[in-house]
Amino acid sequence: MPNTEKYVLEFDYENVEGGNWITVENKSNVKMEVSLGYMTTGPPPSKYPRVEVIRGQRSDGERYLLNPEASSSYGDKPVHISRLERVGNVGPMAHKRLHFKPLEESEWPFRLVQVMITPINKNEGESLEIS
Repeated sequence: MPNTEKYVLEFDYENVEGGNWITVENKSNVKMEVSLGYMTTGPPPSKYPRVEVIRGQRSDGERYLLNPEASSSYGDKPVHISRLERVGNVGPMAHKRLHFKPLEESEWPFRLVQVMITPINKNEGESLEIS
């Protein structure tokens, strides 16, 4: 981001067929979960575009939709925050290409701020009870 001490990876709407991709590598011996952190704004409409993430080949890869609007739990308060979204798994000692396709023009380009590769959550069906 110009004129700031912040760093992001930006993907433009104009470069949809070009270099809007990254490769994620799993160097461990177990299957890992891949999650992406990206910027959002609220209240709607967002200043960022909706983005389709295609995992693997563009023609037949798994597809995920990233919503650029912040959670409704903030109500009408103006927020500019990151959001975390799971985008599948990557096998042991393997890599996957992630293609980013902005689906609309927007005031600001899509901004990727985190890529997380973590052990798979085996407790997805459980809820956390807080007393």
